[in-house]
Amino acid sequence: MTLIKKFGIIVTLFYRILPVKTCFSPSLPLILFTTSNLNLMTIAIIKTGGKQYKVAVNQELKIEKIIGEPQTAVEFPEVLMVADEEGTTLEIGTPFIVDKAVKAEIIEQGRARKVDVVKFKNKTRYRRKAGHRQPYTKVKITQI
Repeated sequence: MTLIKKFGIIVTLFYRILPVKTCFSPSLPLILFTTSNLNLMTIAIIKTGGKQYKVAVNQELKIEKIIGEPQTAVEFPEVLMVADEEGTTLEIGTPFIVDKAVKAEIIEQGRARKVDVVKFKNKTRYRRKAGHRQPYTKVKITQI
């Protein structure tokens, strides 16, 4: 049994020892991981739309709406932190890192599901109902 830290969680790997007479079959998959096989991923914390997001390369996330058409490249210059997955190399900005930017591609512009806003006062016949759909932009991180 081996413990490996991957994506911020501990992964437990069990190594099965097959008897000499048993041959490997597709119904019994045997996957062995070593630390040399694992690629350390760079993560960053960016600020956009008044919120902070932890991002990695090839990650898709929904952020507050930004101007742009789908399949257009965007850049987030407000990078608060850059580190590798294990935290051995860490760069923290004060408040932002100079000359660092996270590049992304806009996948889609959309609106979230409707949220009902209801105001009601008892015994006064006061009722108000309105709906709200928050616009968002879905982006895919291409480079840190």
